[in-house]
Amino acid sequence: MIMEDDKLKDIFAGYNPKLPEGDNAFMAQLMKNMEQVELVKAHSASRERYFRRAVVIAALTGILVGGILALLLPLFGSMIANVSFELPGFISVRTMHLNWQLVAWAIIAVTSMVSALNAFDLAMARQRR
Repeated sequence: MIMEDDKLKDIFAGYNPKLPEGDNAFMAQLMKNMEQVELVKAHSASRERYFRRAVVIAALTGILVGGILALLLPLFGSMIANVSFELPGFISVRTMHLNWQLVAWAIIAVTSMVSALNAFDLAMARQRR
C-alpha cells in the first residue's frame, strides 16, 4: 500500500497542466464583476439608510402636526360654533352640530398625511445632494 501511494505521488508530482489563455481573462472578468457587485451592495445599503431616515422624519412630522392640530381641536369647535350658516330644510342643524368633530378629525388626518408626505419628499431630496 505504501508503494502504491509513492507511485501516485510520483505521477502527480510531475503533473503541471497548462492553463489556456482564456482562464486569465475569465478570472479578471470575474474579479471585475465581483467588484461591481460590491458597489451595488454598498449603494443599496446607503439607499436603505436614506429611506429609513426619510420615513422616520415623515412619521415624526405627521405625529407632530396631528398632535398640534388635535390639541387645537377645542379652538376649532368654538370657531365653528360661532359660525352661522343657512342649511336647506331637509338637513337638520342638530345633525350638523354633532358631526363637526368628524369633519375636524378628517381635516386633521388629511393635514397630517400631507405634511408627512411632504416631509418625506423633502428629506429624500435633501439626502440626494
